[in-house]
Amino acid sequence: WGAIAAGKVTMTVKIDMAAINDPANNGSAPDRIGAFQGTLNFPASRLSNAACNSGSGFSGVLNTASAGGVTAVVTNTTGAPGVVTLFTCTFDVAGTGPTTPTWAAGSLLFGDQTGFDFGSKVDVIIASLP
Repeated sequence: WGAIAAGKVTMTVKIDMAAINDPANNGSAPDRIGAFQGTLNFPASRLSNAACNSGSGFSGVLNTASAGGVTAVVTNTTGAPGVVTLFTCTFDVAGTGPTTPTWAAGSLLFGDQTGFDFGSKVDVIIASLP
């Protein structure tokens, strides 16, 4: 989360692809992510009007039509190594107090550019909006 300013806040969703270096993901080269899917749920009374963008090198669908949720399905055909920004969303903010979004159960999928699913090796951490 960025700082709340002028009633808006930006959330950045990132993954560190240098954490494991799994030979099944891109051989002996650094791990890469080529696909991400997930639905982020949040209280619509606190966050609304999400405007989202894919991270650099990614394209796909960022569905913000449902109040209280953002569904991301983004891909990168060559895969991206290192600390990778998957997408960002800027929200209107109302109210105060800590708010922790959640990922919808079963919605998270992670894959490399060749289709290798490495989701079982990912620890997901969501910081609270203060």
